[in-house]
Amino acid sequence: KDSDKYCDKGKYHLRTILMKVPPGSAREEREEIREQMVAHRDKLVQGHDFAEMAKKYAEPSIAKSGGYLGAFDSDTMASKIKNVVLDLKAGEFTPILETDRGFQILCVDKIEIIPKKALEEVSDEIGQLLYKEILDQKFSSWLENLKKQSHIKIIR
Repeated sequence: KDSDKYCDKGKYHLRTILMKVPPGSAREEREEIREQMVAHRDKLVQGHDFAEMAKKYAEPSIAKSGGYLGAFDSDTMASKIKNVVLDLKAGEFTPILETDRGFQILCVDKIEIIPKKALEEVSDEIGQLLYKEILDQKFSSWLENLKKQSHIKIIR
């Protein structure tokens, strides 16, 4: 969408608690891991700090950083993540997400608003786009009118 390039964008800093489910796990083992995640989410709802919870319960590879995944632009996020994250405010977290790797809870650590150009900077560009759009419409209308008035005779 053309108007999106003039709007502010959000950069989402995300944290996660991910508990992997080993491939080929029995249903009972999978359910046991899910129940652990439910208990962790309940603690989060009660007000426990997400980063501290991630240090204790997340996979070791991301636990050290408090589950910090990095900063992601809203327009480059995977659609599944985007659908659950964009409605959250800083400090809020998702329900338990079931992924191909296991069970996961995402938290929006902070949202960084990246302003696009100021109106003064883009007003000429927007004016040119509007002018071109009107010109294209008028030209198409003029061409259509010419076609209606034309008489074509085929001689063989």
